[in-house]
Amino acid sequence: MTDAKGDRSRRPHEQANPDSYVHIVERNAKGIVISGTKAIVTGAPYMHELLVMPCRNMGEADADFAVCCAVSIDAPGLTIAARAAGRPGEKVEHGEALFSRKYGQSTGVCMFDRVFVPWENVFYAGEWEHSGHLTYSYATHHRHTCIGARAGFGDLLIGAGALMCEANGFDPGRETHLREQMVDLIKITEGFFACGVAASVYGKADAHSNTFMPDPVFSNIGKLLLATQIYDMHRIAHYVSGGLVVTLPGPDEDHNPETGASRPTCCARTRPCRTRSASRRRASSKTSRPATGAAGTA
Repeated sequence: MTDAKGDRSRRPHEQANPDSYVHIVERNAKGIVISGTKAIVTGAPYMHELLVMPCRNMGEADADFAVCCAVSIDAPGLTIAARAAGRPGEKVEHGEALFSRKYGQSTGVCMFDRVFVPWENVFYAGEWEHSGHLTYSYATHHRHTCIGARAGFGDLLIGAGALMCEANGFDPGRETHLREQMVDLIKITEGFFACGVAASVYGKADAHSNTFMPDPVFSNIGKLLLATQIYDMHRIAHYVSGGLVVTLPGPDEDHNPETGASRPTCCARTRPCRTRSASRRRASSKTSRPATGAAGTA
């Protein structure tokens, strides 16, 4: 859905490079030909088809950019530049990131270079007046599902945070500063979940298609909460876990004969060093990127 957008102060038809937005370059009796770039496409490399949609409201002058269609992943002219899932660089034989290796998502930039789309896979082409409604409807659904995803992510952090407190020799139920942090994490997570439930309960049938539409107010409130509080979630996870979540050496060091024997004497507290390191990596794989320490679900 998200186009590259180019100069964001300009509308699609005003772009110096028209490929900043996916657009129609040719129409014929068999279908349409499209060019342009879609960015931030979750799961792009392992989809069967890509659903191409406009990312904004269009004006009449943007008619060629008002296109919605399904494109096969192996269509000639489609190139995907993908970011690998998980934590690239860590050796598989020494243990990949526990969660990212299985549940991590690859994202891609999809570049369309005169890609042919048959009419049966075209949902609209040039009907610019429908772009706003389509974008709004999609965004409402996406925000509703994103709330659920972040609430589940919060549950993982709650468990990881409690595990790290234990691994560090603390009981969060007895240590006030840790208990307050964990309560904040639970509050944030359940706030997401509450918005998702409310959006579902107050959802209604769409007036045009009669399909279910989650309540847009609660969907958007949930999105606003998660978009700002996701950083607090990461901060809390790092606080209760300790700085080693970001700076801990990779699993290769567990197998390094020069360091593997000495680290347990300085790292171990209530758990063996290797067990404690595994706990830290479990939290790290959900809250920080390798080397940089930047927030993100690497």
